[in-house]
Amino acid sequence: MPIDDIISDIESSVSRLVTQPVFIEWLGKNAVEGGDYVVINDSFVYRATSTLKSQKHLVLRADQNGILESRPLIAEGLRFNLDFKHFGKRAPKPPVSTLEEAASEEVVSLGELLFILIGEIHDTTVLEETIGHADFDTMYWDPNATDSVEIANRLITVRDVHDEAPLAEAITKLYEDRFSVARWASHRPRYCFGPASR
Repeated sequence: MPIDDIISDIESSVSRLVTQPVFIEWLGKNAVEGGDYVVINDSFVYRATSTLKSQKHLVLRADQNGILESRPLIAEGLRFNLDFKHFGKRAPKPPVSTLEEAASEEVVSLGELLFILIGEIHDTTVLEETIGHADFDTMYWDPNATDSVEIANRLITVRDVHDEAPLAEAITKLYEDRFSVARWASHRPRYCFGPASR
C-alpha cells in the first residue's frame, strides 16, 4: 500500500474519531488552547498484563485559535491508560514527528511482505441459518462438506461462502430437474390395464 494511502486512512480514522460523542464530551471538559497537544491512546484495552504495546501515539495539535489540526503528528515514549490525554501550556510536551516521517519509518521496518501465514487452518465450525423459503428450511455452512453444494430434504449445505456461483448453479439445476420431471409426468402415455376386450 502506498504511503499516501496509509496516511489518508489514518487521517480518515482520526476525522471519524473527533466527531464521536465520547471525544466531543471529553474535549468540552478540557480547555484546549493554541499549541496544546491532545494525545490519543493507541489501544482500547487497559493492559494489566505485560504485553508489548506500540510506543507511538497520535497527537492532535491545537492551532493558535485552539482548534485541533486535522493532520495528526506522532509522539513516542508516553505511558498512559486514558483514552485521551491533554498536554497544556505548562505540561512538558513529548517530541513529535510528522505523520509522513513516522509512516515511512514503519513501512521500511515492515519490509515488502506485510503478512505471511505458515501452516494450515482447519475450520470445523458448522454454521446454521434458517431460511424463510417455500422450498428450503435451513442452510448450513460446513467447511468440511464433501461437495461444494448439496441440496437434500429441504436443506442446503455449502462448503465455501466466498463464491456464490456453485450455489446458484445447484439451485438452478434443482428447479430445472423438477420442471423436467413435472413436464414428463404431464405428457407421459397413460395405459389402462383391465380385462382384454373381446
